[in-house]
Amino acid sequence: MKGYKIYEELRWGGESSETKHSVNYGKAIQIFNDFIKKATKENKEDLVNEEDFREEIVDLREHQRFNKKLYKDGSRDFEIICRKYPVLIYKYNKTNKMVANVYFWERTSYEYQEYDIESQTFILEEIEIIE
Repeated sequence: MKGYKIYEELRWGGESSETKHSVNYGKAIQIFNDFIKKATKENKEDLVNEEDFREEIVDLREHQRFNKKLYKDGSRDFEIICRKYPVLIYKYNKTNKMVANVYFWERTSYEYQEYDIESQTFILEEIEIIE
């Protein structure tokens, strides 16, 4: 039986404590969208502008071209599903993961007032439920 796991991926690769599960795809998409809306509202003042957002899309596509050369079997190949500012959603072809990134500016240095583009990453993953 198939189920869906929706969670925020933390910067160091772990999962957040707000992991949700659903057996219904429609409900899983709704939870996924709620995570994205919440992140957009929380970072409303710090969201990147449209030009920086376009640069992030270009970087992702260049990364995709590099991976196609690196992995001949296409295991790292993905398809961009949605790129509506400020959210970028893509799906890996070999795995059953849909990934959403919300891009925003974050202060990296308190001493020099430096900022860098960061993203919150949300994943909707299809999992197999063992009965």
